[in-house]
Amino acid sequence: MQDVSLIAAAGYFGAHTKVPSIWFYGDNDQLFPVATWRGMYERYTKAGGHAELVAYGAFMTDSHQMLSFPEGLPIWARGSMAS
Repeated sequence: MQDVSLIAAAGYFGAHTKVPSIWFYGDNDQLFPVATWRGMYERYTKAGGHAELVAYGAFMTDSHQMLSFPEGLPIWARGSMAS
């Protein structure tokens, strides 16, 4: 049920946000399953939100923690420079 709400909320925000965004997601995210973040991104962009997705595969033991470790900095830098 939580995933459905998150996906619906992403659509709402996509329709109401005017600032471009960048989304980072990894395959081994321990908080959001792949289907959830893909659904959120799809709903956000189909609703008019401007976003770039950086899907970077697995990161250590939990890709949700990518920005918590210095090893994540190169991923963030590559993704943010591409925008």
